[in-house]
Amino acid sequence: MKRLTSIIAIGGVLLAFPLNGQMMADITGDVVTEFGTYHPYLVDVTPSLQPYTIEPGFGNVVNFNAFTFSDNERVRLLQNGFVARFQPNRRQGTGYKQIYDIYYECRDYEIPIFVTTDALLHTFHILYDYTLRIMELEQFIPDLDSLTEALVSKSQEYYAIANLYSSITDSTLKRATLKNLAYTSVAAFLLDSTFAIPTEVDSLVQAELDLIDAHAGTASSPIFGYEEDYSQYVPRGHYTRNDDFKRFFRAMMWYGRMTFHLVNPDLDEATIKEATCQALLLVHAMHNITPGGESALTVWDRIYSPTVFFVGKADDLTIYDYASVMAVVYGADFAQQPVDTFANEIKLAQFRASAEELPRPEINAWKKGFRLMGQRYIPDSYMLDQLVFPQVPNRLMPKGLDVMTILGSEQAWRILGDYYDETNDPDYIAQIDTLKIQFAALPDATWAQNLYWNWLYSLMPLLFPKGGGYPTFMQNQAWQDKELFTALGSWSELRHDTILYAKQSTTEVTSVPPRASFAPGYVEPNPHLYARLAALTAFIAEGLGSRGLEFEEFEGRYDRLEGLLVHFKSISEKELISQPLSNSDYTEIINIGETLDSLTSFPPEIGFESDADDNMAVVADVHTDLNTMTVLEEGVGYPLNIYVITV
Repeated sequence: MKRLTSIIAIGGVLLAFPLNGQMMADITGDVVTEFGTYHPYLVDVTPSLQPYTIEPGFGNVVNFNAFTFSDNERVRLLQNGFVARFQPNRRQGTGYKQIYDIYYECRDYEIPIFVTTDALLHTFHILYDYTLRIMELEQFIPDLDSLTEALVSKSQEYYAIANLYSSITDSTLKRATLKNLAYTSVAAFLLDSTFAIPTEVDSLVQAELDLIDAHAGTASSPIFGYEEDYSQYVPRGHYTRNDDFKRFFRAMMWYGRMTFHLVNPDLDEATIKEATCQALLLVHAMHNITPGGESALTVWDRIYSPTVFFVGKADDLTIYDYASVMAVVYGADFAQQPVDTFANEIKLAQFRASAEELPRPEINAWKKGFRLMGQRYIPDSYMLDQLVFPQVPNRLMPKGLDVMTILGSEQAWRILGDYYDETNDPDYIAQIDTLKIQFAALPDATWAQNLYWNWLYSLMPLLFPKGGGYPTFMQNQAWQDKELFTALGSWSELRHDTILYAKQSTTEVTSVPPRASFAPGYVEPNPHLYARLAALTAFIAEGLGSRGLEFEEFEGRYDRLEGLLVHFKSISEKELISQPLSNSDYTEIINIGETLDSLTSFPPEIGFESDADDNMAVVADVHTDLNTMTVLEEGVGYPLNIYVITV
């Protein structure tokens, strides 16, 4: 009988607070999008590794005695072929601030390295998040400043015009222009605390700002007259890094959340009519102001379009939606018509009737209206929204496991039943089944439409069980748990990065040959994930280039990450068919810590990093229950060591 020589390799994993082995989607051809062409990297390998056995005393694990394990850890190593644990004798967290710290340590002490999918997903998260930061600091913030300044000025002009009239119709115009002046003044003050609030709206604006500053939860908006969750205005994510980010966050949250309702069963007719008049006046203003000498629509689109690429399209009605209906109701020259035109009762009623045909939002679909910079539809928020009251009457708070179940994880569904007793509710089961069918029916190309959907698509290879032909340590339920942790951790980082733009859901009221004692290492063999992440990395680089957003701070970084991922795809394919690795393969593995560190380190003079960036731990709130004013938070902690026995 041939004796297998096994080694223990160490890697880093994220610590996170489709059926029958098939993935929900698999893109095999180019997908042309408005941002560029998505080119998939294809995987053509049939895993064919022979199973191996670990001797009870670990006698065939050549470097076993180099480590100290507890009795429980030894049991898990023998049973599963791997174990994840906190680094012993460390005083804080898991002992590491970043995942690549583990790889530096392994290289320095000549410990075999196990390159995990966690490490590559975490690296992509950092580049994605830092790219957003650069765009915000260098482009979005200056554009939002100039756009808001011009809107305040035009709103003052419209208010002055409205006060020249005295008819009943014009009373609607006066109220609408007054509220628009207050609305834009709130944004102006959030962007610049030295902004002089116009006297006419001082008390109204100050009352709104007091609620934003207190961020104590739900209260009636002094300007809009409906309930708003003011806790949403607490800067989160990377927006805590400096004052510029904080002021941008709060102003964009204001523009992204406050709705000029066209449909809302909780509001009376007069309020909806007035809100519609306000929205029409804002769209009219956007066609008549030139911040910085440019068309306001051009400036607005410089913020909107790149964030569509990163996150998605607005879930609520936009300037373009309203302008299309205005052109029909008021004529193609609506932008040149006088302000009082938009308070005309007959025309206003015609507009509202026509605008009823515009699509409802997918998230919180019971109300519809205009937002100046609306938050974006994201599929996971839609999933969570569909799995709580009123769709599931007895459920107020969803779970991240819901999302993973719909994306194809049998293990997530098992945990929802075994640990949380969630799978006995017929309403919940029916909704889960409906959502699984709905998303499975989407054309595969749908998942390449933007970076957010594409990131979720890249997680799918983590969500199916690994069967025969894969390494023995991957063929058990414990490894399914590990991959589920990886997927949840990466999803948490995605929600952290997009916390300002993504529309949050709410619950409404109510294997290698024998080697010497030291081996350079092993790559977690998941070629599908590396292929998808490589294609996503290339897609983001092409999309940024097509929009003229090739910031010099990122020059070459996405190309280097793409090359690294393609290399790890190749290494994984070799491992799955027992093909020996080359010296260059092992060099890549040995140097993984330095490679990831260099990809995610930026010169201090750029100024968008802080001490918090030295730590990989992040938390993001993804759902709010308005009944109990509690939130669902998803997070990533410090990295764990994972010890894997390979052959």
